[in-house]
Amino acid sequence: MNIRFVKLRSGSTDHVVVNAVDVPARQWPGLARRLCQAAQGAGADALIGLAHAGRGRFDLTCLGGDGTTVPATVWTAAAAAVAVRRRYGYQVVRLHADDGIFEATAQGQQVRIRLGGHQSAPDHPDGWLVTVRYAFDGEIVHHASASGLFAD
Repeated sequence: MNIRFVKLRSGSTDHVVVNAVDVPARQWPGLARRLCQAAQGAGADALIGLAHAGRGRFDLTCLGGDGTTVPATVWTAAAAAVAVRRRYGYQVVRLHADDGIFEATAQGQQVRIRLGGHQSAPDHPDGWLVTVRYAFDGEIVHHASASGLFAD
């Protein structure tokens, strides 16, 4: 089993972004713990899983380095938008997280994030402009079952 990922930095947070269909949901906590480790993994604060829902829409899941689900933030959405741009070519995306919808426009390292749906941000009427820095692409290559790879 091969799991490709990209490491990105937005704000002061390192993110590892993976395609959500590469790993069953029950194995996400173990994957987050493994990939977020500095010594044996990519070294990150959070793991972002993206599932393509069609026509520039993506479902977003975010886990902390300890494997627990954490809320998606503007910085999470910005990193996800750059990963989508790199992999799928979409410049404008709509990201659906459990705690909200983000509309993102990525141009190079700059990402404009706006809250979507019924959310509002009166203190940021034009959204947020976030710089995202690319760190590296990586891949976990493992020939055993995924359950053994990410077991607790």
